[in-house]
Amino acid sequence: MPRRSRRRVLIAVTAVVLLAAAAGLVYWRARDTGYLAMTSEYERGTDPRVVTVRLTIGPGDRVLRHEVAEDDTRVRISVWVRRASDNTPGGGVSADRTVTLRQPLAGRVVVDGHGTVMRERPG
Repeated sequence: MPRRSRRRVLIAVTAVVLLAAAAGLVYWRARDTGYLAMTSEYERGTDPRVVTVRLTIGPGDRVLRHEVAEDDTRVRISVWVRRASDNTPGGGVSADRTVTLRQPLAGRVVVDGHGTVMRERPG
């Protein structure tokens, strides 16, 4: 096989492998998005930029990540959780997630990822 043909085959094989790896990553990430947790209350930290939210999740569930969106009047804290494969319907368990805001909380309203206002837990 001429040298130029071998190079083209090598490039084509490399491209196929990279595309397959990218497709696998996209598939894996899509399956790993979790569900948006229910949060009911928050607590201020000693630092005015730190807030701890209380979640209700299923037994064995695991927190994946959180996102914080802030504006002048409110703070939205969204927490995603991965459901345990052996999770059965029934009672939930409490879990806390501590987040750091860009600006002090001050008098802003705190809402969860669903837009529901959370109540402040006495600290």
